[in-house]
This record gives sequence, C-alpha cells and structure tokens, in this order.
Amino acid sequence: QFSMSAYWDQTAIGGRPTEEAARAVDAFTRGDGSLITTATPAASGHTDTSTATGNVRWHKKVGTTNIYGLAYSPDGQRVYSVNASGLLVALKANDGATIFSVEDAPGKANRVCTNPDGTRLVVGCEDGTIRVSDAQSGSLLQTLTGHERGVLGVDCSPNGTRICSTSRDSTLRIWELDTGQCETVLRGHTNTVDSCAYHPDGSQLASSSWDGTVVVWDLATGRPRLSLAAPRALGYPRRSFRCMFTADGQYLVALGAGGRMRIWSADEGKALHTLKSGFISTLAAS
Repeated sequence: QFSMSAYWDQTAIGGRPTEEAARAVDAFTRGDGSLITTATPAASGHTDTSTATGNVRWHKKVGTTNIYGLAYSPDGQRVYSVNASGLLVALKANDGATIFSVEDAPGKANRVCTNPDGTRLVVGCEDGTIRVSDAQSGSLLQTLTGHERGVLGVDCSPNGTRICSTSRDSTLRIWELDTGQCETVLRGHTNTVDSCAYHPDGSQLASSSWDGTVVVWDLATGRPRLSLAAPRALGYPRRSFRCMFTADGQYLVALGAGGRMRIWSADEGKALHTLKSGFISTLAAS
C-alpha cells in the first residue's frame, strides 16, 4: 500500500499546490503497516493515523519551525523528526509522548533515518553535513563532511554498514557508518539530488533528482544501471522529489512534479503505472 500526502495552496486558482509545500511535508509508515505518521508545516507537528481505520491517534506540536524529516525506529516504538531549526525529537509512537528533544544541527535539518538495528540516527543538514547521533539519547556521535552544498536525502544500507547521502551539489556519497569515512562519490546527475533509497538486498541504490531523472546505481561498479524519466503534469518542470523500493524489491516508485507518481519494475525499469493526484508531496509504503 502507498500513502500519498498532499498540501495545497487554496488561494491559487483551482487550488494549485505549491512546490515549496511539497518539500515541507514528510510521511513515514511503521514497519508493521499499522500506523502512518505525517508532518505538516503549518502546525510544525506530527499527526499519527491508523492505516486500518483512518482515525487520528494523536497530534503533537513539535518546535516552532517546519518539520522536514520523519523516521520510525525499526521496532516501530519511536518516531523521530527534524526541523528547520535543527531540532531532533524522539516521540513514543503509541501516544506521542516526548522521549528527547535536542538541538542537533546548526540550522536547518532536511532528513533523518535510522540504521537497521535502531542504535543510530542519521541527519542530513542544509550546511552540507551529515550528523550521526545515538538513537536512545540523541547525543551527537560524529559529523560527516564532504558535500559542497546542503544534504537533502539520507538512507542506511540494509546491513547497517553504510550511509548514502544526496545533495544540492548534484552528487551522492557513500559513507562507512563506523568510521565516518567517505567511501564513494557517485556523479551523473546534473541538478539537486533530492533523495536516495537502498534496494532491500543492498546491491543497488536509487536516486531522484531535480534534473528529471531517477537513477538506479550498481553499487559493485559505482555506475548507473538504469536512468528513468520522472513523470510530470503538463506545465510543470520535469523533476523527481522522492524515490523508494518496495519491501520485496520488485518495484521502484518515484514522485514527479504536478501530482504524478510512477511505478517501475526494479529489474528492467519498465514503467508499469503512472498515478495522478492533486499534488503528491511525499510517499510512504507499508
């Protein structure tokens, strides 16, 4: 199941959505598929919703600035968020109670993810750094530097040994989690790389870019295996904002401009479906 979150500018003719709003909303589904948590920029808070009933479980205001990234702990018991002032927050997934709240980044934090065993939090920051923190306390453990511009996307490899980051400098970087050393720089995109996602078997990596492409990288060679055109609505630029593999690794999903989402076969890159909505701002799957 896919969950699509939309945020609309109602003052525009026909309720035309804004591109800025698309970058300011995030959503994440708990591992068992029972809950989806969304972040809304207007309220700077979380809304936790049951996927079975659609009923809101809880709503919590967090900080005073927009939330830009969300993640669940692997056991589904915690929700983590980062916001425009660099605030890193951990909440209990069942009731929204605060576990910790720390000023983790010197400015805007764009994305957060957890490693597979749930011991580390990885935060991509607008100052170009990746900050690795202890997931239990929020304490900063190390800061990774190398990107020349802001980091928009982060993801951890399935075996927990690597981090991928994407940046406004048009590159992806692969880092060793334990040492913090940059292992590989992937080049090929010609504009901001918005997000990245590891294939479940760890052999491939997908990236979505504002250059209008979704690229699947072969991590054994560091070279692109597939380059796919992102979908777009008439009158919109060809950009791709988010990408992900399904849990079984069979499908690749990405968002394009103007409320378009496309699903490809992960092995051949064959376009299977293009879904249309008002304006899809983020994506999560159970």
